[in-house]
Amino acid sequence: MDMRLLSIFCLLLLTTACFETRRTGSDFNALPVPYVVLEDEMGATMKIGVTPEINAEQLRATLSRAAADHQNDRARDLLSERFLIEAYSMAENSTERRFIGRLSRYVPPKNGSEGENGFLERIFGKRDVFYITASE
Repeated sequence: MDMRLLSIFCLLLLTTACFETRRTGSDFNALPVPYVVLEDEMGATMKIGVTPEINAEQLRATLSRAAADHQNDRARDLLSERFLIEAYSMAENSTERRFIGRLSRYVPPKNGSEGENGFLERIFGKRDVFYITASE
């Protein structure tokens, strides 16, 4: 009886770990703001420009939106399985830009069908890591 209870507990623990909910762009209270793609060579890094008036929560939502919009581009080469989006504050009519944040997202390798990452995505999900220097 104890062995059966232990196996059920282990199964529940494993199931919870596999289907843990992760924070995505839609989980933020703030809405993403419009962004401009500054540099994108279809590799693992993309740079975007946003308005200087953006706050930290809006920046997180905007970085998540930009990653979702571009992580599955057909020409994108994600050999490292990490997709980096760097955000820069840019005043209108100015070429000066200031780094204000970055998102690093795990993107599992595709299994051949467009937009479907299969087993690995169900297990690992999207793992977003933010580094924000914009004021809270």
